[in-house]
Amino acid sequence: MQCDVCGTKTITRVSLVYGPYREFAFACAGCGIEIRLGVNVIAPSEEEIKTWSARYGLPEEAVPPHAEYPKLLNATWIRGGPNDPTWLEEDQSIQNVEILDDEFLVSVPKERKALLFLQAVDQMGLGAKDFQKMDRIRRGTAAEVWPELERLILHHDREQWDLFDKQFQRIFQTAPPEDTDKKSFALDLGLENYGLLFCKDDSGQRTVRDHLERAWQKSPDQMWVLVDYFRSQGRDRAIESQINAIRDEWSKLFSALAALYTTHYWDASKYQLEKFTLAQKRFEDLKGLYVDCFETFCRIAVIAAGVEGIISLGRPIIPKAKGEMTLAEFDVFRNGSKPDVLRRLGPPISDLFVPYMDHKLRNGIGHNSARYDVVSDQVHYVLENERGRKSYQIPYIRFCYKLFELYPQLEVVALYVNWLRRFTEEVE
Repeated sequence: MQCDVCGTKTITRVSLVYGPYREFAFACAGCGIEIRLGVNVIAPSEEEIKTWSARYGLPEEAVPPHAEYPKLLNATWIRGGPNDPTWLEEDQSIQNVEILDDEFLVSVPKERKALLFLQAVDQMGLGAKDFQKMDRIRRGTAAEVWPELERLILHHDREQWDLFDKQFQRIFQTAPPEDTDKKSFALDLGLENYGLLFCKDDSGQRTVRDHLERAWQKSPDQMWVLVDYFRSQGRDRAIESQINAIRDEWSKLFSALAALYTTHYWDASKYQLEKFTLAQKRFEDLKGLYVDCFETFCRIAVIAAGVEGIISLGRPIIPKAKGEMTLAEFDVFRNGSKPDVLRRLGPPISDLFVPYMDHKLRNGIGHNSARYDVVSDQVHYVLENERGRKSYQIPYIRFCYKLFELYPQLEVVALYVNWLRRFTEEVE
């Protein structure tokens, strides 16, 4: 492609991975303007696969994917674009090469002939094979399983039990439970397993279940007080709807973050996150997802704090430096101050929430002045208070990593919401 501003030519090496729409961006090597490229990878039909295999004498699984490029900003295709037969022939006279591969992290500075798979194997060692296996599963689950689960939720909430049973059979390949309470439980279990797939392990879920059980053993009556508070004015349903809306956005944007799972396998003493970048640049989309995750995460923290109050004090109240707070008071407490209260509850509950509640970042990127700078590959944002206005920068990959940590933790603490739903349905 050729820059529309200065004429500098660039070769892009784009990974063709099946899944939702992907969007890449890079700075023109000549003038620094942002060039943005959108890609859809289209799965070939069975007829196309068989025709291709017969024509070239190669196995059907070797058929190459078909790519469409619906978006190209600030640049023009050379040689007529993707439909030109010579388009794939690399022009060695063009010195600028951009590696747009979102399967793996891209090292900085970028190399023209970089083989990202080999670099990833070097980073992850024996874990590289497991990473690739789980990467396919996670991408497929986000792109294909979540829309099916979303339909199952819809049928459940509308009490369309015939449609629920058909959808349940379609997803899980087994007969659905007959009792409606058991249908609800099966749905909750399916959602919990969906969320667990994006978590590093199940230790957080085990902690939540353990503390819910301890609180119930301490005082079933006070647990009902907690349930009643969240049932009032539909708070429980509202939080549940927020979580599902976030899951929907996560499924659409997952490919932009998927390469960060590399960090689960590498030796952190050898590799630094800021030495890499992510090929997809989706800040405008991801910042909204981060804000929604943060706000919902803070609402769920109120449930957890109430559970801890029952365990330690016998009532769903929240201790503070002097005295205590009711659920209603903590619910409307400033999110920026909630970590201080949760920290006093101590581990393991404080560990479930406090490390993920970066309210300064949330406030900064929530402002309309927050922006992504393609030249520095950083996110710029501003915080304002009574002392004035201060500018901040965070590497784009570090911002993405914050979201990469926050969303799975939201899935962990969503177990509190599932618990509320089950108790609410028993009453109704």
